[in-house]
Amino acid sequence: MKIALLTTQTPHHAYFASQIMSWGHELVIISETGSISFPYSTAHKYETGRDDFERKHWFCDADAQLEEFGTALTVENINCIAAKDFLVNFNADITFVFGTRMIQPYILKCLRNNAYNFHGGDPEVYRGLDSHLWALWHKEFSELKTCMHCLTTALDGGDIISLRSFDLNKLNRLEMLRILNTENCVQMAHELLEKLNNGVVVAKRQQTDIGRNYSAMPTVLKDVVVKSFPFEG
Repeated sequence: MKIALLTTQTPHHAYFASQIMSWGHELVIISETGSISFPYSTAHKYETGRDDFERKHWFCDADAQLEEFGTALTVENINCIAAKDFLVNFNADITFVFGTRMIQPYILKCLRNNAYNFHGGDPEVYRGLDSHLWALWHKEFSELKTCMHCLTTALDGGDIISLRSFDLNKLNRLEMLRILNTENCVQMAHELLEKLNNGVVVAKRQQTDIGRNYSAMPTVLKDVVVKSFPFEG
């Protein structure tokens, strides 16, 4: 199967790409380098330690690069003309979006309604950015979930294909948060591809509630989450 992955260069996205490659699919990757700016600080030193922890967990400390796992194009903005042309020329059977900015309609049109987005949370409760950190902030541990939904022009608003909770027993340190989410994404992707390969109709359901749309968590609030973990209650 021909698969396109729209993502960014991080250890967890590299791991996701490595798994798709290991299943024998033809993979192309568009890696977005530009980031969205905010009128406040969002970086936290915890994130450097998290990235190091993920490299050790998945790659024995190696700094795995996306181009190791498929033909790769690097762009500043995923919605650029170069990305559009790349997708049109490849003509993917299916596209996965994992961790980019919102995909614009003229890019979405190239994907022929066969695109799926991974969202860190239940979009009927939490939409937008840093959903898992916001769930921890609100101490809503049952909302630590991963969702795969159809990609549409509505932010995190497409029909839900799969929604999976975290195994909280494995959340023994905050650095495991993104690992658990990514492993859910891998399982969801594998199940979807198996169904498509076997001609099984993929079930989906419309969202009935619109979750609150969160922006990136400020550094000062991340600091509270980091210092408060593990939470009680």
